[in-house]
Amino acid sequence: MKKSVCFFLILLLVVLFTGCGKQGAPPPVDTPPADQGNTPDNGTDLGDSLEPSEIDAWLENSKNLFLAQSKELDGQQYLLVTYGMKPSGGYNVDIIDVLESDDMIAVTVEFTKPAPGQSVTQAITFPYDLAVINATGLPVEFIPTGDEFYIPLLLGIEELKPIVAQSAGIKAFAPEPGAVVGKKFTAEGVANVFEGNVLYKVYDDNNTVLVSGFTTATMGDWGYFLVNVTVDDSISVKELLLELYTQSAKDGSIQDLVQIDLSIE
Repeated sequence: MKKSVCFFLILLLVVLFTGCGKQGAPPPVDTPPADQGNTPDNGTDLGDSLEPSEIDAWLENSKNLFLAQSKELDGQQYLLVTYGMKPSGGYNVDIIDVLESDDMIAVTVEFTKPAPGQSVTQAITFPYDLAVINATGLPVEFIPTGDEFYIPLLLGIEELKPIVAQSAGIKAFAPEPGAVVGKKFTAEGVANVFEGNVLYKVYDDNNTVLVSGFTTATMGDWGYFLVNVTVDDSISVKELLLELYTQSAKDGSIQDLVQIDLSIE
Protein backbone atom coordinates (compact mmCIF):
# COMPACT_ATOMS: atom_id res chain seq x y z
CA MET A 1 0.00 0.00 0.00
CA LYS A 2 2.77 2.40 0.90
CA LYS A 3 4.57 1.57 -2.38
CA SER A 4 1.41 2.33 -4.37
CA VAL A 5 0.99 5.66 -2.65
CA CYS A 6 4.62 6.57 -3.24
CA PHE A 7 4.40 5.58 -6.90
CA PHE A 8 1.25 7.69 -7.30
CA LEU A 9 2.92 10.71 -5.72
CA ILE A 10 5.99 10.35 -7.93
CA LEU A 11 3.82 10.07 -11.06
CA LEU A 12 1.84 13.16 -10.02
CA LEU A 13 5.03 15.19 -9.57
CA VAL A 14 6.31 14.11 -13.00
CA VAL A 15 3.05 15.23 -14.64
CA LEU A 16 3.11 18.57 -12.83
CA PHE A 17 6.70 19.34 -13.74
CA THR A 18 6.14 18.25 -17.35
CA GLY A 19 3.14 20.62 -17.61
CA CYS A 20 5.16 23.51 -16.11
CA GLY A 21 7.85 22.91 -18.71
CA LYS A 22 5.37 23.39 -21.59
CA GLN A 23 4.00 26.57 -20.11
CA GLY A 24 7.44 27.99 -19.39
CA ALA A 25 8.29 28.93 -22.99
CA PRO A 26 10.88 31.73 -23.52
CA PRO A 27 9.38 35.19 -22.97
CA PRO A 28 8.50 37.18 -26.11
CA VAL A 29 11.02 39.66 -27.47
CA ASP A 30 10.42 43.12 -26.00
CA THR A 31 9.39 45.19 -29.04
CA PRO A 32 7.97 48.69 -28.92
CA PRO A 33 4.21 48.85 -29.46
CA ALA A 34 2.97 49.99 -32.83
CA ASP A 35 1.90 53.62 -33.07
CA GLN A 36 -1.79 53.08 -33.65
CA GLY A 37 -2.34 56.71 -34.52
CA ASN A 38 0.18 56.62 -37.35
CA THR A 39 -0.33 53.18 -38.87
CA PRO A 40 -3.25 52.70 -41.24
CA ASP A 41 -4.90 49.32 -41.68
CA ASN A 42 -3.22 48.75 -45.03
CA GLY A 43 0.24 48.70 -43.45
CA THR A 44 1.51 51.91 -45.03
CA ASP A 45 4.79 53.14 -43.54
CA LEU A 46 4.06 56.57 -42.12
CA GLY A 47 7.56 57.90 -41.85
CA ASP A 48 8.73 56.74 -38.41
CA SER A 49 12.11 55.78 -39.90
CA LEU A 50 14.79 58.23 -40.89
CA GLU A 51 14.04 59.96 -44.18
CA PRO A 52 16.46 61.19 -46.86
CA SER A 53 17.95 64.61 -46.26
CA GLU A 54 15.95 65.97 -49.22
CA ILE A 55 12.72 64.98 -47.46
CA ASP A 56 13.94 66.49 -44.19
CA ALA A 57 14.65 69.77 -45.99
CA TRP A 58 11.23 69.62 -47.69
CA LEU A 59 9.55 69.17 -44.34
CA GLU A 60 11.52 71.99 -42.72
CA ASN A 61 10.67 74.29 -45.63
CA SER A 62 6.96 73.43 -45.40
CA LYS A 63 6.34 73.50 -41.66
CA ASN A 64 5.06 77.10 -41.55
CA LEU A 65 2.25 76.39 -44.03
CA PHE A 66 -1.12 74.70 -43.63
CA LEU A 67 -0.68 72.56 -46.73
CA ALA A 68 -0.96 69.06 -48.22
CA GLN A 69 1.74 67.86 -50.62
CA SER A 70 2.97 64.77 -52.44
CA LYS A 71 6.53 64.11 -53.60
CA GLU A 72 8.16 61.15 -55.34
CA LEU A 73 11.80 60.31 -54.61
CA ASP A 74 13.83 57.15 -55.26
CA GLY A 75 10.81 54.95 -55.90
CA GLN A 76 8.92 56.22 -52.87
CA GLN A 77 5.96 58.58 -52.67
CA TYR A 78 5.93 60.89 -49.65
CA LEU A 79 2.61 62.31 -48.46
CA LEU A 80 3.09 65.35 -46.24
CA VAL A 81 0.46 67.35 -44.37
CA THR A 82 1.68 70.34 -42.36
CA TYR A 83 -0.59 72.38 -40.05
CA GLY A 84 1.47 75.56 -39.94
CA MET A 85 2.69 77.40 -36.86
CA LYS A 86 0.40 76.99 -33.84
CA PRO A 87 0.47 79.01 -30.60
CA SER A 88 0.43 75.98 -28.29
CA GLY A 89 0.26 72.22 -28.05
CA GLY A 90 -2.99 70.35 -28.50
CA TYR A 91 -3.00 70.63 -32.31
CA ASN A 92 -2.48 67.29 -34.07
CA VAL A 93 -2.32 65.95 -37.62
CA ASP A 94 -2.73 62.23 -38.29
CA ILE A 95 -2.77 60.51 -41.67
CA ILE A 96 -5.14 57.69 -40.74
CA ASP A 97 -5.67 55.96 -44.08
CA VAL A 98 -4.06 55.72 -47.52
CA LEU A 99 -6.05 53.91 -50.21
CA GLU A 100 -4.91 53.31 -53.79
CA SER A 101 -7.40 52.90 -56.63
CA ASP A 102 -6.84 52.61 -60.37
CA ASP A 103 -6.74 56.36 -60.91
CA MET A 104 -5.82 58.06 -57.61
CA ILE A 105 -4.48 57.86 -54.08
CA ALA A 106 -6.98 58.84 -51.37
CA VAL A 107 -5.33 60.10 -48.17
CA THR A 108 -7.55 60.60 -45.13
CA VAL A 109 -6.20 63.09 -42.61
CA GLU A 110 -7.57 63.73 -39.12
CA PHE A 111 -7.06 67.14 -37.52
CA THR A 112 -7.44 67.89 -33.84
CA LYS A 113 -7.55 71.27 -32.11
CA PRO A 114 -7.33 71.77 -28.33
CA ALA A 115 -10.70 71.78 -26.63
CA PRO A 116 -11.75 74.88 -24.63
CA GLY A 117 -10.07 74.75 -21.24
CA GLN A 118 -7.80 71.87 -22.24
CA SER A 119 -4.37 71.92 -20.58
CA VAL A 120 -1.77 72.15 -23.35
CA THR A 121 1.92 72.94 -23.78
CA GLN A 122 2.44 76.70 -23.85
CA ALA A 123 4.93 76.79 -26.71
CA ILE A 124 4.96 77.34 -30.46
CA THR A 125 4.39 74.05 -32.30
CA PHE A 126 4.43 72.91 -35.94
CA PRO A 127 2.19 69.82 -36.19
CA TYR A 128 2.55 67.57 -39.24
CA ASP A 129 2.32 64.00 -40.43
CA LEU A 130 4.25 62.18 -43.14
CA ALA A 131 3.32 58.93 -44.89
CA VAL A 132 5.48 56.89 -47.25
CA ILE A 133 4.21 54.50 -49.93
CA ASN A 134 5.64 52.97 -53.07
CA ALA A 135 5.66 55.49 -55.91
CA THR A 136 2.55 55.24 -58.06
CA GLY A 137 2.58 58.26 -60.37
CA LEU A 138 -1.09 58.75 -59.51
CA PRO A 139 -2.70 62.02 -58.41
CA VAL A 140 -3.40 62.37 -54.71
CA GLU A 141 -6.59 63.54 -53.04
CA PHE A 142 -6.34 64.60 -49.39
CA ILE A 143 -9.55 64.12 -47.40
CA PRO A 144 -9.86 66.05 -44.11
CA THR A 145 -11.69 64.79 -41.05
CA GLY A 146 -11.99 66.01 -37.48
CA ASP A 147 -11.58 69.73 -36.83
CA GLU A 148 -10.84 70.82 -40.42
CA PHE A 149 -13.07 70.65 -43.49
CA TYR A 150 -10.50 71.65 -46.14
CA ILE A 151 -6.75 71.23 -46.60
CA PRO A 152 -5.03 73.95 -48.69
CA LEU A 153 -3.19 72.76 -51.79
CA LEU A 154 -0.27 74.08 -53.83
CA LEU A 155 -1.42 75.66 -57.11
CA GLY A 156 0.55 76.88 -60.10
CA ILE A 157 3.74 74.93 -59.37
CA GLU A 158 4.42 71.24 -58.82
CA GLU A 159 6.62 71.57 -55.73
CA LEU A 160 7.19 74.12 -52.99
CA LYS A 161 10.51 75.90 -53.55
CA PRO A 162 12.84 76.96 -50.71
CA ILE A 163 11.32 79.88 -48.81
CA VAL A 164 13.74 82.78 -48.25
CA ALA A 165 11.40 85.30 -46.57
CA GLN A 166 7.85 85.01 -45.28
CA SER A 167 4.84 86.28 -43.42
CA ALA A 168 1.73 84.35 -42.43
CA GLY A 169 0.10 84.64 -45.85
CA ILE A 170 3.05 85.27 -48.21
CA LYS A 171 6.06 83.00 -48.74
CA ALA A 172 8.81 84.38 -51.02
CA PHE A 173 11.16 82.17 -53.03
CA ALA A 174 13.16 85.01 -54.62
CA PRO A 175 14.97 87.30 -54.47
CA GLU A 176 16.92 86.21 -51.41
CA PRO A 177 17.52 88.89 -48.75
CA GLY A 178 20.88 90.55 -49.38
CA ALA A 179 21.01 89.42 -53.00
CA VAL A 180 22.66 91.54 -55.67
CA VAL A 181 20.22 92.17 -58.50
CA GLY A 182 20.05 94.22 -61.68
CA LYS A 183 17.52 96.90 -62.40
CA LYS A 184 15.38 94.14 -63.84
CA PHE A 185 14.65 91.23 -61.53
CA THR A 186 11.84 88.86 -60.60
CA ALA A 187 10.07 88.26 -57.32
CA GLU A 188 8.27 84.95 -56.86
CA GLY A 189 6.58 82.94 -54.18
CA VAL A 190 3.22 81.60 -53.05
CA ALA A 191 0.43 83.36 -51.20
CA ASN A 192 -2.83 82.49 -49.49
CA VAL A 193 -4.39 85.90 -48.87
CA PHE A 194 -7.67 87.79 -49.01
CA GLU A 195 -8.99 87.85 -52.60
CA GLY A 196 -5.60 86.46 -53.68
CA ASN A 197 -4.09 89.92 -54.21
CA VAL A 198 -0.40 90.46 -53.48
CA LEU A 199 0.82 94.05 -53.62
CA TYR A 200 4.44 95.09 -54.00
CA LYS A 201 6.62 98.19 -53.73
CA VAL A 202 10.29 98.84 -54.36
CA TYR A 203 12.00 101.66 -52.42
CA ASP A 204 15.38 103.26 -52.89
CA ASP A 205 17.70 104.02 -49.97
CA ASN A 206 15.91 107.38 -49.47
CA ASN A 207 12.60 105.56 -48.92
CA THR A 208 11.25 106.79 -52.26
CA VAL A 209 8.89 104.41 -54.05
CA LEU A 210 10.42 103.48 -57.41
CA VAL A 211 8.04 100.71 -58.50
CA SER A 212 4.64 99.55 -57.27
CA GLY A 213 1.88 97.25 -58.44
CA PHE A 214 0.04 94.04 -57.63
CA THR A 215 -0.23 90.45 -58.77
CA THR A 216 -2.65 87.63 -58.10
CA ALA A 217 -2.12 84.43 -56.15
CA THR A 218 -5.06 82.61 -54.48
CA MET A 219 -7.28 82.61 -51.42
CA GLY A 220 -7.89 79.32 -49.62
CA ASP A 221 -4.97 77.56 -51.34
CA TRP A 222 -1.32 78.47 -51.79
CA GLY A 223 -1.08 79.99 -55.28
CA TYR A 224 2.12 80.76 -57.15
CA PHE A 225 2.92 84.34 -58.16
CA LEU A 226 5.68 85.90 -60.25
CA VAL A 227 6.44 89.61 -60.53
CA ASN A 228 8.81 91.15 -63.09
CA VAL A 229 10.28 94.30 -61.53
CA THR A 230 11.95 97.01 -63.61
CA VAL A 231 13.70 100.02 -62.08
CA ASP A 232 14.19 102.96 -64.45
CA ASP A 233 17.73 102.97 -65.84
CA SER A 234 17.98 106.73 -65.32
CA ILE A 235 17.68 106.33 -61.55
CA SER A 236 20.95 106.18 -59.63
CA VAL A 237 20.54 103.77 -56.75
CA LYS A 238 22.68 101.29 -54.83
CA GLU A 239 20.27 99.76 -52.33
CA LEU A 240 16.67 98.64 -52.73
CA LEU A 241 13.91 97.47 -50.43
CA LEU A 242 11.27 95.13 -51.85
CA GLU A 243 7.98 94.86 -49.98
CA LEU A 244 5.32 92.19 -50.59
CA TYR A 245 2.08 92.63 -48.67
CA THR A 246 -1.71 92.72 -48.62
CA GLN A 247 -4.13 95.38 -47.40
CA SER A 248 -7.00 95.02 -44.98
CA ALA A 249 -10.40 95.29 -46.65
CA LYS A 250 -11.65 96.90 -43.43
CA ASP A 251 -9.25 99.80 -42.94
CA GLY A 252 -6.58 99.53 -45.65
CA SER A 253 -3.81 98.69 -43.18
CA ILE A 254 -0.82 96.69 -44.39
CA GLN A 255 -0.90 92.98 -43.59
CA ASP A 256 1.28 89.94 -44.33
CA LEU A 257 4.28 92.21 -44.89
CA VAL A 258 7.48 90.69 -46.26
CA GLN A 259 10.54 92.97 -46.58
CA ILE A 260 13.63 92.02 -48.60
CA ASP A 261 16.77 94.19 -48.69
CA LEU A 262 18.63 94.12 -52.02
CA SER A 263 21.71 95.65 -53.64
CA ILE A 264 22.00 96.88 -57.22
CA GLU A 265 24.92 95.48 -59.23
